[in-house]
Amino acid sequence: MANYARLKNVLMALQTRRQPLPDEDSRQDPASQKRLLVESLFADLDADGDGHLSSSELAQHVLKEQDLEEDFLGCSPGDLLRFDDSNSDGFLTLHELYTAFQVVQLSLAPEERVSVATVTVGLSTVLTCAIRGELRPPIIWKRNGLALNFMALEDINVSGSALTLNADLPQGSNLQIARGSGREEICPQGEGNATQPCQWASAVNVRHQYIYVAQPALNRVLVVDVQAQKVLQSIGVDPLPAKLSYDKSHDQVWVLSWGDVHKSQPSLQVITEASTGQGQHLIRTPFAGVDDFFIPPTNLIINHIRFGFIFNKSDPAVHKIDLETLVLLKTISLQSHGCVPQAMAHTHLGGYFFIQCREDSPAPAAPQLLLDSVTDSVVGPNGDVSGAPHLSPDGRFVVSAAPSSPQLHVQEITLQGRIRTLYSLTVSAGVSDVAFQPSFTQANQYHVFAAAETEPALLFLELSTGKTGVLEDLKEPPAAPAWPWGGPRRIVRDSGLFGRYLLTPAQESLFLVDGRQKALRCEVAGVKRGTTAVWVGEV
Repeated sequence: MANYARLKNVLMALQTRRQPLPDEDSRQDPASQKRLLVESLFADLDADGDGHLSSSELAQHVLKEQDLEEDFLGCSPGDLLRFDDSNSDGFLTLHELYTAFQVVQLSLAPEERVSVATVTVGLSTVLTCAIRGELRPPIIWKRNGLALNFMALEDINVSGSALTLNADLPQGSNLQIARGSGREEICPQGEGNATQPCQWASAVNVRHQYIYVAQPALNRVLVVDVQAQKVLQSIGVDPLPAKLSYDKSHDQVWVLSWGDVHKSQPSLQVITEASTGQGQHLIRTPFAGVDDFFIPPTNLIINHIRFGFIFNKSDPAVHKIDLETLVLLKTISLQSHGCVPQAMAHTHLGGYFFIQCREDSPAPAAPQLLLDSVTDSVVGPNGDVSGAPHLSPDGRFVVSAAPSSPQLHVQEITLQGRIRTLYSLTVSAGVSDVAFQPSFTQANQYHVFAAAETEPALLFLELSTGKTGVLEDLKEPPAAPAWPWGGPRRIVRDSGLFGRYLLTPAQESLFLVDGRQKALRCEVAGVKRGTTAVWVGEV
């Protein structure tokens, strides 16, 4: 299904190249542009013009696009009929193609766009939203700009497209569209009912169903239901949970707690059966003195991970552990290279681990080390490359950078497992964080977005050519993290393997960036010092 989703994205990209939208259509909103592209694709596929796509018509499209056959491991346009023929009649209609490409079709009669209701004070009323259609997005009800379902209001009940209201309404009340949420107390009140700000350390997406998020000051992990938009439960963990990581292979969330702000009593716990949302077990691992850990991510090629690594800030070694049995398998010494590990990354191409070594200021940055995952032996330094390693989703590119260094290094791993340096760039402000996005015009290529450490700018880089550009006017980045568990000063998060949007915070707002257009999409005000972000669903 991942290959099928990728196929559909590339079909849209190919259609954009083959049948560019007219100027007047290209100025429409993205949803309208997507609908027009799907209609254009349908017209091209419908060779006999009968309004139905047959298997033979879809097969003819394969002949036109020969390059699709080898890139998608057996997927072809014919699979549109296999997976999205909703009535199983052997043909695809335009409506079924809309559904396949998630083109939202909404309707609202003009006379229902504005509804005025007169209600006697003290009585109840039901307000409804008349929008209808396929793949309808969530409906949000608001009053004076505040989402009612996110507030613990005893007299208001939100259900789908209606809001049952039982409250005294002053004249001139203003209600707009919303959707319901739970009444779990996410941020408990302080002494004297004083409101205290939420403190978040880390969060992970569990199969687009749940968000697990750590609250270090409250010694707990919250489980948030994505669809219902409410907290399902609170899991008490060891003091000061600072980092979470989701092990998709074993459906586990790993929790690293520090014990206190000095990291004097660190512990590593595991929440099992994470995707059930409830009824999980909390297991304490036997590993002591853990400063950090690394679990390699899955990808389209590698869908099961057996081993992880833990390390601490004073030991020049990484410790290999079995993710299923939670047993220490071996210790890999880095003593001969004088490297105390700070971060790791992995590529399945060649089977390399990239290890960032800690800096001993004011000494210069130490080069990365390469670890062979087959033999668990140190290959040697990764040339003169230093900084935190970031791997592209397909494992082909590694981008290394650090907040304290002006250098950004780009390397490529060939299909034969050879590492070669492509080029290095000078980034005077240093790099706070990095995110990858697939190219919308070149197959198997990526663009990189790098958040500057001290400047209100976002660098974008075309990996294949080295062409760069800068998005400016993103306002000042958040101040250095006020809490010791803070991550990068300015994070940048992509919206998934095939998503086109990225998110990066400023001091008191969030910026949504259109990666495809290399342009700012919008700014969300009122979010102060954002340090934790999770994308869920397909964007």
